[in-house]
Amino acid sequence: PPLRISRADTNYFVSWLTVEPGLILQQANAMGSPTSWADVPDVVSTNGLTNVVQQAILSGVSNRYYRLRRP
Repeated sequence: PPLRISRADTNYFVSWLTVEPGLILQQANAMGSPTSWADVPDVVSTNGLTNVVQQAILSGVSNRYYRLRRP
């Protein structure tokens, strides 16, 4: 499913709609070959079909990329 990213104050929210349970959100600070993906350590909140992860905006981090993976 597509990811949505929104910002509020010093936090941003990554969300996605799905009926498929267990998808894992991953992040990377740069795209390259190979890209080093890591599971996002933050808790996923669920409200109906919407899954949301809240993260603080970190100083010094200019880019962050996201993807979902199946376990």
